[in-house]
This record gives sequence, structure tokens and C-alpha cells, in this order.
Amino acid sequence: MSAQAVVWEWRALLAEWMSKKSMRLAVLLGGLLAVSIAVNAMIILADGSRP
Repeated sequence: MSAQAVVWEWRALLAEWMSKKSMRLAVLLGGLLAVSIAVNAMIILADGSRP
């Protein structure tokens, strides 16, 4: 088996693994980003309302 064939097989396996995990990861990161923005907005609003 040539080295290039090994590389292509490894890339195919990696792409298959990534396609399964990437959607979950994207949803997780999107959710964390939304929560982070919401928390920051609440902190800014709460801090701005103080005299």
C-alpha cells in the first residue's frame, strides 16, 4: 500500500468522523455563544442601570 493511499484513506475516515461530530459541535458552540452574549448583555444592562 502506498503512502498516498494511506493518506487518502485517513482523510476519508477523518471526514466521515468530522461530518458526524461537526453538527453537534456547531450546535454546542452556537448555544454557548448565544448564552455568552445574553449573559454579557445582562451584565452590561444591570451595570448601566446603577446610578
